[in-house]
Amino acid sequence: MNFLRPEFLWALPLAGIPVLIHLLNRQRFVRVDFAAMEFLRRALRRTRRRLFLEDLLLLLLRTLAVLLLILALARPGVDPGSLLAGRPARGEVVVLDASMSMDHRSDGASAYQRALQAGLLRLGQLEGPRGDQAALVRAGVYAERIAFGDPGEVRAALEELASPDAGVADLRAGLAAARQTAIALAEEGCEQVRITLWSDFQATNWDLEDPGLLDTIRGIASDGRELELLDAGAALRLNLAVEAVEIEPAEISPGGSAQVSARIRSYDQRDRTLEVSLVADGAVAASAEIQLGAGAELTWSHPIGAAEAGSRGLEVRIQSQGGAADDLAADDKRAAVLGVRAAPSLLLIGEAAPAGEAPGVFGMLRRFLDLGPGAPVSLTAASPSRAVRELAETEVAVLADPPRLDAGLRDALIEHVERGGGLLVAPGPETDPTALAPLFAALGLPGLEVGPPQAYDAPSARLHIAEAAHPALALFLDPRWQPLLTEVPHRRFRALRLPPEGTGAERPLRFVRGAGEDPSQELGDALIAWRWTGARCAVLSALPLPAWNGMASVPGGTLPLLLDLTAGLAPRPGHPRRIEVGQAMAVELPGSPTEVRLLDPDRGVRRPQQDATPLGGGRVLQPLLPSALLPGVWTVRSLMLDAAGAEVERVERIAVVPAASESDLAPLDLDLLRAQLPPGVLLGGRAAAAHGAASADAAEPRDPSRLLYLLLAPFLARQTLPAAFPDPSLRR
Repeated sequence: MNFLRPEFLWALPLAGIPVLIHLLNRQRFVRVDFAAMEFLRRALRRTRRRLFLEDLLLLLLRTLAVLLLILALARPGVDPGSLLAGRPARGEVVVLDASMSMDHRSDGASAYQRALQAGLLRLGQLEGPRGDQAALVRAGVYAERIAFGDPGEVRAALEELASPDAGVADLRAGLAAARQTAIALAEEGCEQVRITLWSDFQATNWDLEDPGLLDTIRGIASDGRELELLDAGAALRLNLAVEAVEIEPAEISPGGSAQVSARIRSYDQRDRTLEVSLVADGAVAASAEIQLGAGAELTWSHPIGAAEAGSRGLEVRIQSQGGAADDLAADDKRAAVLGVRAAPSLLLIGEAAPAGEAPGVFGMLRRFLDLGPGAPVSLTAASPSRAVRELAETEVAVLADPPRLDAGLRDALIEHVERGGGLLVAPGPETDPTALAPLFAALGLPGLEVGPPQAYDAPSARLHIAEAAHPALALFLDPRWQPLLTEVPHRRFRALRLPPEGTGAERPLRFVRGAGEDPSQELGDALIAWRWTGARCAVLSALPLPAWNGMASVPGGTLPLLLDLTAGLAPRPGHPRRIEVGQAMAVELPGSPTEVRLLDPDRGVRRPQQDATPLGGGRVLQPLLPSALLPGVWTVRSLMLDAAGAEVERVERIAVVPAASESDLAPLDLDLLRAQLPPGVLLGGRAAAAHGAASADAAEPRDPSRLLYLLLAPFLARQTLPAAFPDPSLRR
């Protein structure tokens, strides 16, 4: 029993006042004998027993009246059915679905807020003095037990919970944690343990094809626990969302431009006018007004450019016309990162042809790639003897028609690739295949061979595009420009050979006999590309060489091929620039940083808690966050030492985006779920969520103060009525 006003219990000793008055009244009488005393004594002997009982009963009633008055003022609370008997200790495990969809608002409150209030009511029925205990499990992008033990402390922890995560809830892990928590409560002495999960039953989050989720529910039922699954979602679930943002190309050079495309979708039942804006580095770069039909989807695009190297944090935002708030605001914006890189530095390694002779591969590559200041690539040429010293300052090494390859240069090229640098091998007429074999083996392709020269005059060989999506062939995705590459005759060439099993290499360009679009007579590969320890490597045998082919006379196809290929081999961040909410965040750096600062989208500053992990070649992987929960553009600022020992800052940006599936708020058909639940599991719809709150109210301790006042009334009447209606015998 609990008391709402326990301070009145200090008045309990006052219940002895009627007894004290009774004793004092007995001492007031004085014995006086008179003539008729004998008749009174005889009358008293006949009525003494009855008077004694009446007197005693009156004393008890007066004492009980005072006692009832004190208890009524103290306002006791009594659990149903526990006034006359005790009850076993109870345990309550509250599980909250903390997915992004739970932030959907309806009737002035979100589903998450309704779940919080219902959970507070459930916890309010527990009594710590009776041995009741509770626990709180939050099922967000990862499951976490927030509190365990005293119901008051668990209730306080529940009141402190903020908004849900901007991602998918791990309901299976949340229920598994609740199951283990229920076992722990039983071990603490709770004889009756109940698990209650509040969710919006979003169809995309409740995957009934996932056996793990249903098996966890069945496991709880097999433990003999009471399990309730209650719906806190709204009946009508409307939403507008930016579901995806793509940038093409994802990386540009300074002065270049890219196209930003946003997919915007309506889950509304009426046509809407929206204001869409593109925000770049915190400033609005473009805005427009669009019409979006009920249940429709459209793509809004806008170009974006950059003048300086680095990266730009982009964000596409939508807002209803007039600034009206959306029912689910978390997906009304989505971030992306545009990479802007300076022209990659190329080191062309080879020997120029003797004076008076036609230029070889080295000379022709130099002619095509040395385009001066402002060009897409920055070229430096070096002989094999000087290349070892130059490799440390270059991004892509181009090995042109090497007749031999000494061990020093080979080891320097391997170290260059291990540092993350790109490598292009361009074999030609003078190339010794045996000299390249150790290099290919060290870089992960031991079966790669450069074949002997082949000659085809009538008809000559052509190039066939086998993988049009390869970055080096970006220009030729357009059929209008394909002939600039595929119709160029190759009278002589050296085909590349690679065993097809388990190499992981790409083979986007091949030599064929006859028309370039007919791959029926393949003669070997012209381009093979692969990755090794994070770096990009390629071998290209289709090179501009007038004595062998007509590529030099078709620069419209040859130059884009060489520029796109070499630029694509340049080092790229070894970490993704876009991750989903809940994923780990890390950044790959070319060396160990002296300091790393992480700025979140709200401009808060964080510092990594883990040390960098070596990757080889001096590169490191710096962990930043085990789980990124805040959507938006994050900025990583790393201080590093250059070759001269000076401290330089490196800036990287990473976009954290919510799961697109969370924007679809359509609820699960509860009948489908009910059909797969084991007996005894309570599944309630939206009305049942209110019932869960009402049942908690019904189970709240009852206040019997009114009953005590009603019981007190007869006692007061017993004292008052005799005075109002005197005994008739006294009138005679």
